[in-house]
Amino acid sequence: MPSTKMKLSDLLQKAKTELKSVSHQAYQESLWILSHTLNLPAHQVYLDKMSITQKQEEEFWLKIKQRKQAVPLEYILKEKFFLGHKFYVENPVFIPRPETETLIEWACKNISKNTPLKFADFGAGVGPIALSILSYFPNSEGVAIELHPKSIECLKKNSLNLKLQDRLYILKKDVSNIQPEDLCRLYLKIQKDSHSRENENSHPRKSENSHSRASENSQNSTQDDKFSVRLPDLITANPPYLDPKDKSIQPEVYLYESPLALFSDKKGLGHIISWFEKAIKLLKPRGIYIFEFAWNQKKQITEFLNSQTKINSYQILKDSLGYPRIAVCFKKNL
Repeated sequence: MPSTKMKLSDLLQKAKTELKSVSHQAYQESLWILSHTLNLPAHQVYLDKMSITQKQEEEFWLKIKQRKQAVPLEYILKEKFFLGHKFYVENPVFIPRPETETLIEWACKNISKNTPLKFADFGAGVGPIALSILSYFPNSEGVAIELHPKSIECLKKNSLNLKLQDRLYILKKDVSNIQPEDLCRLYLKIQKDSHSRENENSHPRKSENSHSRASENSQNSTQDDKFSVRLPDLITANPPYLDPKDKSIQPEVYLYESPLALFSDKKGLGHIISWFEKAIKLLKPRGIYIFEFAWNQKKQITEFLNSQTKINSYQILKDSLGYPRIAVCFKKNL
């Protein structure tokens, strides 16, 4: 494939001019798109020593055109980095945000790394919270609860890419319909599947029988078995919390990302309230519920939490920009 005559430096300057209307970091985004087109890390793109083929240049300008139409950069590149891990994203899933990292950072600082943690993640999306917890806590087991089909597809791909699928169960269900026995049953299933895999590795010739026994036990578990695994120690959530009438939302957000993951009734507080009530019901005594909220909702959040009788206390955390964004709630020993 013949190379074009345009220098990469000139290509980037032209792309920068095109993107100024939609991005405050037009040059950097142009470079990221170029590196993605060339299938090279950005730091390995040497503008004065490399050339681009005609096909690659056409692909590059197609991506620039998409970005100029306010298509999120993450959808164009089909990736988003979160706490050092690369997550696959695709239109129209909710794109992980850096402020959510504050939630994970609190858990890592305040919960012992080797804790046999059982957790549930409400509205898991493509998995940034659930998979980050599994990655940091090697003895953890999680249930990721998500409804959106495309999000589930990306979540499965990300769990496989990060090799964390064995400790995660993806449950396609509305959070409002989750019952305590659902989570107990799924934690038990994760454990049995893990034991089954261990048996297969130890006794390859008996793997089929081991699998059959595990399936039979799973189907015929007694009531005692179902509740032999405790309820979650931790529940996390990044609920929809935007007010549909908020006119300050960026076009690339409301035009492309799924409204199911963004908007909530009661001026953005509907899901925050209903998911809190569900989390407190599902948590074990003295369990922890951590959730995200909008930068301008602190007053409403603190008023709501102050009225709750099933929690001992709570903390409000600020993100890296200094905005209050995360609530950590401690359930009473009921």
